Formats: sequence, C-alpha cells, structure tokens
Amino acid sequence: MLHLMKKTAILFLLFIIFLNTLTAQDVILKKDHYILRDNGKAYSGVFKEYNSEKRLISATCIKNGLLEDSTTIYYPSGTIKEIRSYRDGQKNGIWTTWNETGKKTAEASFKNGRKDGFWYVWDDNSIKRYEMYYQQGEKKGIWIIRDENGNVTSREEFK
Repeated sequence: MLHLMKKTAILFLLFIIFLNTLTAQDVILKKDHYILRDNGKAYSGVFKEYNSEKRLISATCIKNGLLEDSTTIYYPSGTIKEIRSYRDGQKNGIWTTWNETGKKTAEASFKNGRKDGFWYVWDDNSIKRYEMYYQQGEKKGIWIIRDENGNVTSREEFK
C-alpha cells in the first residue's frame, strides 16, 4: 500500500511539473501584460525561461498579468546574476546584481517604477566604487566615486 502511495505521489508531482512547464510556454507578453496564448486571460504564476540547452535563465513572478514580487536571472552556469523586485508591474524595491563568482556588484532601489533610495556599485574585488542616492527619480544627496583602492576621487552633492 505504501509503495502504491509513493508511486501515485511521484506521478502526481510529475504531472504538476508538466502542467507548469506547458503553461509557461503558452504565456506571451502583450502591451506590458503577460497573458495566456490560448484565451488571452491574464497569467498568474511563475514564468520560467530556458536557453537552448534547457537551462533556466530566468524565473519571473506574475500576478494578474503584471510583474509582481521578484524576477531572478541566472548565468549559464546556473548561479544567480540578478534579482529584481516589482509591485503591480513596476520596479519596486531592491535590485541586486552579482558577478559569476557570486560577489555582489550592484544594488539599486526603486519605488513605484522610479529610482528611489541608495544605489551602490562594487568592483570584482568587492571595493565599493559608487554611492548614489535618488529621490523620486532625481539625483539627490552626496554622490561618491572611489578608485580601485577605495579612495574617494569624487564627491558631488545634488539638491
């Protein structure tokens, strides 16, 4: 009896994976909305894209046809390249980027589709090279640029 239950559970799981893959292939982007190809209804779920070698290149959360929560983009090796945040189809929250070795190279902040908050850029040696600040899409505050040793080479204030 236990063997039959395990077999049924495995078959059910495979069926769900098949349906998810099938659904993802039938989703199209039309006028900034993700819709189902066969009926034009708004898509909700995780939309996955694969390269020609069938490796995952991105996984995007979608709710009612709009980008929602996060999108994860992968290097061909499978390591995470970038995580982006959305709300109601607009950039919202922290976007983070890493190099292929896993070192963080950038962090950006958005609110309601506009640059808003601190932005940082690091080089491959983990030296913070740029510090920037935006408020509702406009440059604000003190922007700092550093050289490869971390020494400040430029400092500019935006009001």
